Amino acid sequence: MTLLAHLQAEMFVRRWKPNAVMAWMPRARQLIHRWPNTEKLARMGDFPANLKHFQKCDILVGNLPGISNRCMELGWTKPVVTVSNFTRKASASMSQLNIKRTSKNDFVIAASGRLAARKGFDVLLKALDRLKNCTLWLMGDGEEKARLDAIAAELGISQRVFLGVGSTSR
Repeated sequence: MTLLAHLQAEMFVRRWKPNAVMAWMPRARQLIHRWPNTEKLARMGDFPANLKHFQKCDILVGNLPGISNRCMELGWTKPVVTVSNFTRKASASMSQLNIKRTSKNDFVIAASGRLAARKGFDVLLKALDRLKNCTLWLMGDGEEKARLDAIAAELGISQRVFLGVGSTSR
């Protein structure tokens, strides 16, 4: 990190007087200083090998329980919390997947996630159009569901795509 970045972080905290500052990326934790009256948090998106670079932090936030547990195993004595950015478990019965339409000779491609444009599920549909003897189980829900249905219909592959199952659990 440059000296300018440190000076800017210092200036922002002095000017804005936030209650909390969070380092979202690993390198960003270098910009955390010992600001009084400001909680310093670091988001932990991976399992750390050590915690030597987080000593100025007041709280560590793991995005998985295992990451939070790892921080405690490494000797972290300050608060550790888990705030997951993953959806809750959902279950679906085989009848919900409508597998009766799947030929036993078909290769099944399964994908799941929130049906959002940035996920690129439309690319998966276009790839399926080029494959024979394949069925796609696309499990999820979201704002792109109707558009993905329309793409499958336009490509003539609707009979090989099972779209849906469940609801967005955000």
